[in-house]
Amino acid sequence: MRWLLGNWAFLQLRQFIAYKAEAAGVPVVLVDPRNSSRTCSVCGYCAKANRKSQSSFRCQECGFEANADFNAAVNLKARGECSDALLCRSEAHASNQAQAPVL
Repeated sequence: MRWLLGNWAFLQLRQFIAYKAEAAGVPVVLVDPRNSSRTCSVCGYCAKANRKSQSSFRCQECGFEANADFNAAVNLKARGECSDALLCRSEAHASNQAQAPVL
């Protein structure tokens, strides 16, 4: 019961977004958000230590630094772009991405 009540708002938000996107002719792609804030958007290295605080991200592997929410958003965008591809490897995708600005 707690799960149903606790996730109701996100389900409703997703339904609203899907409804508005469909009306505007915009596709909606659902992606798995797990570890998106712990994974480096440049090199793909994933570790809990990458996320030192709520707002800061610093990759322990390559040293990339950015706002944690910005880094997670770049990862989610990449996952969305890869969701329809037959072959999408995060390492190959990360190396083809433009270098994100350091904030």
